[in-house]
Order: sequence, then C-alpha cells, then structure tokens
Amino acid sequence: MLSAQRQTKNNDTPFKSSTMTAASSTDEICNVNTNARKSGNTYNNSENLRLNMRTIMQGELHVVVRDAIREEFSSLRKEMRSFEDSLSYINAKFEDMKTKVEAYMQDTKQLRTESELLHRKVKDLESRLLVMEQDSRQNNVEIHCLPEHKQENLINAMMQIGKVIGFSLSETDVYLVIV
Repeated sequence: MLSAQRQTKNNDTPFKSSTMTAASSTDEICNVNTNARKSGNTYNNSENLRLNMRTIMQGELHVVVRDAIREEFSSLRKEMRSFEDSLSYINAKFEDMKTKVEAYMQDTKQLRTESELLHRKVKDLESRLLVMEQDSRQNNVEIHCLPEHKQENLINAMMQIGKVIGFSLSETDVYLVIV
C-alpha cells in the first residue's frame, strides 16, 4: 500500500517496487541516470559522465594490465626455459663427470693393485739378486803378491798356481773356471 501511495503523489520520483529487483548495481545507476536526464539536473549529468568515464577507464585499464601481465609472463617463460636449458646442460655435464670419476676410481684401484704387486716382485728380485751376488763372491779367488807381466796369460798363471798348491788343472778346466 505504501508503494502505491508513492506512485500517486510524485510521478517523477524513481522508485522500486518490492517485487522488482535489479540485475546489477549498474542497472540501478542507469535507472537513476535516465530519470536524472529527464529532470535536466546538471549534477546528475556530470555524475553520469563520471560513471561512464570510470567504466571506460576500467575497461581500458583492464586491457592494459592484462597485456602487461601477458608480456611479463612471456618474458618470465623465456627466462624459465633458459634456466631449464642451463640446468639440463649442467646436469648432463655432472653426469658425465660422475661417470668419468667412477672410471678414474676403478683405474686408480687397479693401478694400486698392480703397483703393490710390482713392489713385491721388485723386493723379491732384489733379495734374489743379493743372494746370487753373495754366492758368486764365495767362489771368487783373489790372489795377492803375484808379480804382473806385460804379456801375462791368465790360463797359464792358473795352471802354475794349481801346480804349486798341488792341484792339477788342464787348460779346459781353467777356461771353465774363468768363464
């Protein structure tokens, strides 16, 4: 009943009935603006102009911001791809180095084993050489105080020494002893 009274008293006054709902806040603004134009109010015209400008600016700002964000994301994607490529390269190099280090470690282990074996062989050969040198010295004979002659014959000298000590040697026996 109250809404019916409002309609009859002032026809220029905008109102909403309780059954009528606005689709959005812009619909309400449009209704108000339309009625304000009819009345010729300059305040409402400037408000309408301001609202229109705001709507246009929001739309333009939305487009500008969207384009700027797309551009920034595009550059970020490029940088991410670059980082991914760099990371892939570094990972490949790391795996290559890891493989090489493992191979070097195996080679080093093998070389250590061979080195230890060779050290043992060298020590064994040194000890055998010492034994052989000592054995060869036991069979050596040094003769002192024997006069030297310019054209001395070692075989004849050995045969003469053998006669003196009572040991008879043939020339073949002396030759085998010397060699």
